[in-house]
Amino acid sequence: MDSFIEANLSSSLSFSAAYYGKRALSKIVVGDYNIRLGQGLVVWSGFSLSALNSPDNVSKNPTGVNAYRSFSGEGTWRGVAAEFLFGKWTSTIAFSHPGRMVLCTSRLGRISQLGFTSSISYQADIKDNFPKRLWADKWLFLSNGRLSGIDAHVGVDARVCIKGVDLFGEYALDLRNLSSALLGGVRGKIAGCLTLCAVGRYYSPFYDSSLSGALSSGTDCTDEGGFSLAASLCRGGHQAQVYSDCAWRPAAGGRVYRAGARYTCHPLPPLELSLRLDYRDRDYSDGKRESLRLDAKWQRLHWEISGRFDTVHCVDWSFAGMVSGAFKSKYINAYLSQEIFRVDNWNDRIYVYQRDAPGNFTVPACYGRGLRTSLYLSSKPVRWLKLYLRCSTTRYPWSQAPGVKSDRLASLTLRLQTVFDLYLTKSISSGS
Repeated sequence: MDSFIEANLSSSLSFSAAYYGKRALSKIVVGDYNIRLGQGLVVWSGFSLSALNSPDNVSKNPTGVNAYRSFSGEGTWRGVAAEFLFGKWTSTIAFSHPGRMVLCTSRLGRISQLGFTSSISYQADIKDNFPKRLWADKWLFLSNGRLSGIDAHVGVDARVCIKGVDLFGEYALDLRNLSSALLGGVRGKIAGCLTLCAVGRYYSPFYDSSLSGALSSGTDCTDEGGFSLAASLCRGGHQAQVYSDCAWRPAAGGRVYRAGARYTCHPLPPLELSLRLDYRDRDYSDGKRESLRLDAKWQRLHWEISGRFDTVHCVDWSFAGMVSGAFKSKYINAYLSQEIFRVDNWNDRIYVYQRDAPGNFTVPACYGRGLRTSLYLSSKPVRWLKLYLRCSTTRYPWSQAPGVKSDRLASLTLRLQTVFDLYLTKSISSGS
């Protein structure tokens, strides 16, 4: 059977309105927004890197409440939020559908930061296998035949910088399950060119992390203990990074070990070369996995050309290559990329980032034997209007080759995103 194009037409709306003041009410956002507090144990919305692979993402930078722009608003909160300033203290209150409320108070000092966060949320259709304490049933109830419940969390986070060494951490308590989550780490520079960091974490098997986004080996901040080390050395036009992460599951059982290295250099001013090696070993699922990635990028004035090659070995060997070109200017940016991949087993899949409009994170998996072409355009014709167009097509011309078993279908993605920015300013002038 020949492959065919499968199209799903959909439209969505994301909106937000924000007011920024200079007095007690410093910010208020209505609509879609992100809320990111502490190290992410209590509340962290939107995209978040999970595993540690660089000293740059060893600790999170809490940005509080910010208006969010995306194609669908997925992963964000929709409601109303406000921030208030009282000297060095900042108070945040946020409400979101369905049934979420967050209160946070933080103090920013000259070398330190201290924050207190509490959240209450309503969860519908809780999974029956969700781990819970016996007394947690008091927080649960049946609604329309579905198991629902109320979650409540409190947390405290701190950060201090002593002579260039950053110490950070957060402790969170799940009141419904009376379980805890703890994260702490240190990062510092030696001789201005060497950065070292270490992070430890423990998340109780009963901790509900549905609103969390902290450092972890997977997608959930629950039932995990772990320790991470990372180092980065920069000198001249060279940069080398290494990392190691070990995690285990106290209740479910199993361990995960990750390690990797990356080297980047600039042999010529417009040319950048990069080599990355990653290794993962776990005693469940697909076990060991090794990967190698090569990148090259050349930039000159408004033009950019880049190439990438990946190979992964888990069950079998898989390969993927990409060539892309870009033109950047003040009013329009254009990106065109072409990928070719050979991935016969899902456990050997390769993820390749595709450029998308702000607020959208697109990293499709290369699986099968095929080609993917992607076009991305962005334009700002006037101050209050931004246009984004993304068109991507995936084809599998070798799916019917002898010895190849594949049920992959060709696909076409077309996305148009329009952003209207309306600025309302009030100026006060005085004269004599």
